[in-house]
Amino acid sequence: MEESILDSNRFGIKVGKTDGVEFKTTSLDEFKKKGFRLLIARVSMEDIGLINLMEDIGFRVKDTQVTYKHDLLNHSYPEHLQSSAEVRQFKSSDTPHVVEIAKIAFKDYGHYFNDERLAKTKCLEVYADWTYNICTNSDFADIILIAAENDIPTGFLSLKKLQSEGRFYASAGLHAVNPLHWGKNIGSSLVAAGLDWAQRMNLQWCEHNVLVTNVPVNRVMIKAGFKPSKPVATMHCWLDI
Repeated sequence: MEESILDSNRFGIKVGKTDGVEFKTTSLDEFKKKGFRLLIARVSMEDIGLINLMEDIGFRVKDTQVTYKHDLLNHSYPEHLQSSAEVRQFKSSDTPHVVEIAKIAFKDYGHYFNDERLAKTKCLEVYADWTYNICTNSDFADIILIAAENDIPTGFLSLKKLQSEGRFYASAGLHAVNPLHWGKNIGSSLVAAGLDWAQRMNLQWCEHNVLVTNVPVNRVMIKAGFKPSKPVATMHCWLDI
C-alpha cells in the first residue's frame, strides 16, 4: 500500500492506492493504524476471488476499465473514421481551451465521481489539474494532439512513450472531445493521428485505457483496430475510525 500524496492533499485525508493483493493476507486494521481513511484499489477482473474477498471486507466497485492495445507492426484503420477536423500539435495558447474541454468532458466521469463521499468539486479538480500538467509539464506527455475548428481546440489526445521489458510503446493519457462537437468523428481522428505518431516514433504498440461504460469510445477503439485486454475494477473502501 502506497500513499497517494496527490489525492491525500486534494481531499484532505490520507489516501492509499494498491492492486489489492495484500488483502489476501493483511486486515484493514493494519491500514487504519497507519492513518489511512480511503483505500483505492485497481484489481484485475480475472481475479474474481480477490474482488469478492474485498467486497466482503467493505470495498465497493466504482468503475471498470479495459486496456485497448494496437499492434503497430500491423497498423491499419478504416478511412471512414477520419473527419474533416484539423488535427495538429498542441501549442501553449491552447492550454485554457484544453483545460475547459476536460472540465466539461470529465464531469461525473470515473471512480472519483462515483464515490458519493468525495466532494464533486474536488473530483473535477483531478481532471483539470491533470490536463493542466499535461499542457505545461513535458514529464506528463511527449505529444498532445489537438483537433481544432478555426484553430480553436475541439478535442485533444495526449500520449507518452513508455517502456516494458525492453520494448517501447505509446500510452494515451487523456482523450476528450467537447460535447458540442460529438458525432463528428473527432475522437476517431485523434486516435488515428495518435497511431500515426506512434508509428513514426518506431514504437511497438499503442494503448488506451477506457471505461467499460464509455460505449462510444469502446466502439472507436474496436473500429480503429485495437484489441481489448487487461480488464480491471477500481474499488474504494472507507476506513471509518
